[in-house]
Amino acid sequence: GGRFPSLPHWRSALIVGGLMLTGGIGLLSFAEQRIPSGLAALVVTTIPIWITLFEWLGFGGKQPSGQILIGMGIGLAGAALLFAPTLAGTAGGYDLVGMATVLLGAIIFAAGSLYSRYAPLPEDTRISTASEMLAGGILLLLISWLVGEPARFSLTAVSLRSALALAYLIVFGSIIGYTAYLWLLKRVEPAQVGTNFYVNPVIALLAGWLVGG
Repeated sequence: GGRFPSLPHWRSALIVGGLMLTGGIGLLSFAEQRIPSGLAALVVTTIPIWITLFEWLGFGGKQPSGQILIGMGIGLAGAALLFAPTLAGTAGGYDLVGMATVLLGAIIFAAGSLYSRYAPLPEDTRISTASEMLAGGILLLLISWLVGEPARFSLTAVSLRSALALAYLIVFGSIIGYTAYLWLLKRVEPAQVGTNFYVNPVIALLAGWLVGG
């Protein structure tokens, strides 16, 4: 029963999908081929900081209070504490290109998050989310084709475990998680929404222990 997106809606969806999905998630996926996932997750927890700074400096938001700054500092320190054991064994061996790529992706994702808050998009969050994921997916496919990935892809090499992981990301990471994130962005202060990036590492750690051993 939703209305089909108009041309201005598609333009916004292309920008938001390009920033958050192609830029943010795409760069993260590329970087995780070069650096440990624990280090990537730690860099991703800087997103709340970028969201808060960008909202204040570029989107007419209020200057962050001392309480918000202290909260972000504690969240970042907590994430660092979580991943310290994982990262200790590879000290000094980090790929600077990979780290810079994740950081750039985090900055782009934060900018896209704030833009989606003010951009002309369909009122229905499901239509809005679907149009952004469609636009972002097309852009990622185009980049994949330009760098020659399809020629290196073999369907027979995809394991059942990989297929199940992809299905999990589609349902929980994209349809549920991304939709909830965009819905919250329009209804709650961005600094509060950004705190989910401090919760994710805890869940990832527990899931890794329970499911991945």
